[in-house]
Amino acid sequence: MRPLGVSLMFASRAEIEAAPAPEREAYYAIVEAFLAEPASCDMRRSSAEDLARETVLDSRLAGINNDWCSA
Repeated sequence: MRPLGVSLMFASRAEIEAAPAPEREAYYAIVEAFLAEPASCDMRRSSAEDLARETVLDSRLAGINNDWCSA
């Protein structure tokens, strides 16, 4: 079973707002954790080099996943 909040990770705002309260609160807790300590989630972006490295990784993952929202 998927942990609460995870199913909303790529949901629209309307879907998030319509989700049951426990699911929505768990999602917001995940987002707050990302924002509070981005490095703990390997989201550094503290330099242009970090951003470039992440962009390459994102592009590779988008290709693998056939991600329609990546340029």
